[in-house]
Amino acid sequence: FLLLIYAGFARLSPLLPGPALMGCLSHVALDLLNHKPVCFLYPILKKGVCLHLCAADKATNRFFLWAGALASAALIAQRLIAARP
Repeated sequence: FLLLIYAGFARLSPLLPGPALMGCLSHVALDLLNHKPVCFLYPILKKGVCLHLCAADKATNRFFLWAGALASAALIAQRLIAARP
C-alpha cells in the first residue's frame, strides 16, 4: 500500500513522495500508540494492535502532529532548495 502511495505521488511531482510516505508512516505509528486497536491486515487478520500509550485527543497526539508537520515542511524546503538550477 505504501509503495502505491509513493508511486502515485512520484507521478505528480518528484517533490511529493518523501513527505507523503513520511505522513503515512507517522500516521500508522501514531495509531499504534492510541488506545483503539489498529487492524493492519484486516481481511487476513482481524486482531488489532495498540500500545495504550496516549489518547487521540491529548497532548501527545498534538506533539506528533506538529513534529510531523514540521518535518514534512523541512523535507519539502530541502528538496525545493536542492532542485534549484
